[in-house]
Amino acid sequence: MSKKTILTKRPKKFLAFILVCLITIILAGCDSANKNPTGGLSDLDATYATSKDGNYTVTVGDVYGKLRYNAVDYLEDAVYKFIYESEVKTVEAAIKDGKRADKDATKLTLNQQILKRLDETILTDIYGTADEDEIAELTDKEKMIAISTYIDEKYQEGYVITRNQIESNTFDSVYPSYYLELAKYVAAYNKLSTEFSVENGYINFGEITDESYFDKKEVAAWYDANHTNKGDVTALLIRFVNSNEANEVLKKFGLISSGAKWYHIQNPENEETWNTPVKYEEYYDKYKLDLTGGSGNEPVEVVGNGNATILRIYAAIYNYVYTYRGELYGDLEVDTTSTIKLEDFADKGHLNYYYYIQAIIAEDNATKKANPENTKYTEYVDQLLAYDKKVKDAHSEEDKKVETIVMSRERMDKYSTSLTSYLYNNLQTKAEEEGKSFNQYLTTSKSLGGYNYLLFKIDQVEDEELYTEDKDEDGEKEIIFNTSEEAKALLEEVLYEMFDDEIDSTYINDIFNERIEEVELKIYDSVVENQFMYTSSSKLAESYEKNKKKNNDLLAVVTYQDNEHEISVKDLYSYLEPLNGPQVASNLLFQQYIKTTSYYKELEDKYDEYEETVKLMLYYFSNDYYASSGYPAEIGKYDFMLLYFGTSDIESAIKDYLMVSDATNAFYADFATHAADEQAFYTNIKEYALKTYNEYYSLTLSGLSVYVDMDEDGEPDKIEDAELLLQAKSLLKDAYTAVCKSQNNYQTAMKDVVNDYNSSSRIPNNDNPVVPENRWAQYRKLGLYLEVTSFGSFTSTTEYTDEAIENIVKTYKDVLIDEKLGFTSEYLCNDSEFITTEDNKLSVVLFTAGSLPVSAKYETEDEDTMALYKEIYIIVNDKQEKVTLDYSSDEITTEQIKVYVAEYMLFGDVYSLPSTTISALDAYLLPVISKYTGAASQFVISNNILNGITFNNSLPLSDKFGTEFSQGYTREGFIKEYTRILRDSEDNYDPQYANWWEKMYTQGGSN
Repeated sequence: MSKKTILTKRPKKFLAFILVCLITIILAGCDSANKNPTGGLSDLDATYATSKDGNYTVTVGDVYGKLRYNAVDYLEDAVYKFIYESEVKTVEAAIKDGKRADKDATKLTLNQQILKRLDETILTDIYGTADEDEIAELTDKEKMIAISTYIDEKYQEGYVITRNQIESNTFDSVYPSYYLELAKYVAAYNKLSTEFSVENGYINFGEITDESYFDKKEVAAWYDANHTNKGDVTALLIRFVNSNEANEVLKKFGLISSGAKWYHIQNPENEETWNTPVKYEEYYDKYKLDLTGGSGNEPVEVVGNGNATILRIYAAIYNYVYTYRGELYGDLEVDTTSTIKLEDFADKGHLNYYYYIQAIIAEDNATKKANPENTKYTEYVDQLLAYDKKVKDAHSEEDKKVETIVMSRERMDKYSTSLTSYLYNNLQTKAEEEGKSFNQYLTTSKSLGGYNYLLFKIDQVEDEELYTEDKDEDGEKEIIFNTSEEAKALLEEVLYEMFDDEIDSTYINDIFNERIEEVELKIYDSVVENQFMYTSSSKLAESYEKNKKKNNDLLAVVTYQDNEHEISVKDLYSYLEPLNGPQVASNLLFQQYIKTTSYYKELEDKYDEYEETVKLMLYYFSNDYYASSGYPAEIGKYDFMLLYFGTSDIESAIKDYLMVSDATNAFYADFATHAADEQAFYTNIKEYALKTYNEYYSLTLSGLSVYVDMDEDGEPDKIEDAELLLQAKSLLKDAYTAVCKSQNNYQTAMKDVVNDYNSSSRIPNNDNPVVPENRWAQYRKLGLYLEVTSFGSFTSTTEYTDEAIENIVKTYKDVLIDEKLGFTSEYLCNDSEFITTEDNKLSVVLFTAGSLPVSAKYETEDEDTMALYKEIYIIVNDKQEKVTLDYSSDEITTEQIKVYVAEYMLFGDVYSLPSTTISALDAYLLPVISKYTGAASQFVISNNILNGITFNNSLPLSDKFGTEFSQGYTREGFIKEYTRILRDSEDNYDPQYANWWEKMYTQGGSN
């Protein structure tokens, strides 16, 4: 039988009593040789807390003995705040000033930088990102969990912030928690700024030379990488599925490419040579250009009107490929004065495009001869720009970013970054520029980003010019910065960007390490000192040397730049006690209780075994077996015992650590006895197991989707045209018909049909009228895209983000649960139900997999086998008990749960039930047991066992935290809130266990 995946085999490994922020569960011993300064604390024997019945008590000294084991992080933090004291004051002043920079400002003062980083850090801590668009895309549930988690984490740090404050961007109550992080940035900023001068709060970079901090070459390189090729590009982009499709289009127009120029093939002497499409293709494929200067073989721009003619032909190809754009917005038209129209050549049949292009070339040739100085190119560009504006105006408000002719860098990158790079770097806005051989347009398609393109680059918004290059007297390349006011402003922007980029995490850490090297630290508490030396990974601990002196009043003394700072025992206690003291007290009181139980007393006879275990550990320690865990043999057995067990005394280590630990494990392993009524316990467990069982379903959905992407940026556009919507539905029906005819399963068949569609061309193949191109060409010409869409798997706990999908899932779920069976989707081929998802895809959803709750029913005709499973003997509280079971129901029963729990807790697995029943219990019971054995449940149980805790709230309270935290603070209140945090975080803020805590833990329980 396979082992369970949720819990581990040995209960001891998962049932240990866990408390957040505590690194051990032992009582710290008070050895005479142990440096344990306590000066400045209130009476160590003063009562800190008692159980409500008064049977168990812990003192201030007990609590402090535990808090010492959490001192290292506090100590390091205190040192860092001391060496960054000046910068922390700068941060506080900046926050108090509160003058944030404008959103798009590039030139920021230090104060503005601090506030900007503060805002970004807080948002990232909450949502995982500071990007407003990404935050807006989070679901309400994701935002709720993120905000709730942040609120609870800050509370455990000593800061109170509410959901309303977060939603209104009011974070002042948690600002102090960011002071140190921002102070480190300030130190790095100030260090770097010494390379420049500062005027009125702004960095003055001065003259940029070959020797300045940012030299000329670095500045030029930064500018080239971050400020060039950013402007809009005006171009015609014609996209093809592949090069074959592009070549078929050129063939349709009678164009042939050679030497990066277009030529129009000549008419044959006998037009019968191409009276059919097949014969025309044979003629085209065999056509040989005569480039020896013969008449009729000049490039198109030569026999026409230069680039104006090329632009007209590009427009003709564009209209041919993008028929659907023309139907919606009108054809892309240039030379509106021309009398030549495509429809005039309708009688030419398959040659209408050939003669149309031939007529354009002839007309343009006549225009050029009549007026050689006027190519009409500029006039045609203006007409294209007018078309572009018309298209954008026609789009709905929700899709105003559409770009057709004039494109931004951001939108082009969505097409393909390689396409963007090619447009910027390999095509010119003039056919020849300063001797460069780059063309303005392509005559053969270029493969870029998975598609093939014909490109005609019309214009590019020029980059702001920062510098020019010249040669100095030695002939070396020299960078000369422009002196215009615009160039000066740009240079300043570039330098500010470089300055900000320079202060990265590495630079900040370098400055931090420089300061740490100047720190001298003495620690007067041996426990804290040993932990610091051997378990801390901080830079501060790397060169620390052990301090042999004692000082009863001080925890540590830190010296930095001739300044000395004392960290007192009281400082440590005052900081840690409000946040950790109540938890420590709860833990210590519960340990006292454990020592009174049978679980502990049963272990007293095994004292000798424990002693051998400790001695064996010390042997392994002496041989350096624990060095990789932070306990090298060089620290000595005394300090090892002190660190590991909290005492150097073997008897205390055994009784207060090992035996307490094992007794606690046994206590929780026997969890059914902690309920007021054992039978009620199993009944309540069943309620939550059945809650999951009864609501459970799992549906996996996929399907075919059709969408249109007018501007080909990879984002589906809303299908607003009624005729186009009808065609999209027709495509889905045809595609599903093909799927249903396939001999493959639906998933494979869908992929085959989509591959067939996507590899097809918009141009019918005249050689073979039954190839896929001809079947799908009518839809491809409309700009319709087909894909297999995976909608995902949906269960009862799934959060829906798409209303259309949610409705489909609910429909399928109801059918599935009613029928109690899986079903095929063949009916979809004849009776399709279309939905439009929120990403603008028209889809037919295909149900591909599903399951209902696993049944606990067991049936067999073998009476002996059934008898074996009907009456089972289990061990409960060390007593044998007979359980009679019924397997006639799909649902799990209380008796099955009782057997499962008893065997699982005893053996780590279940053996006495049928495998079908075990599978059901694994699915629905293990999550409940896992919850019961979690930190939150165990914390609640321990407090209930003690019947609550009474704290001595007259003890002085730290003033280290914000007023929101301190106001109304009581130690009982903190425990209550801490319990709530444990519960909510363990439930992942899901309300399905809303009454779990009241129903399961209202009674104190027994031992």
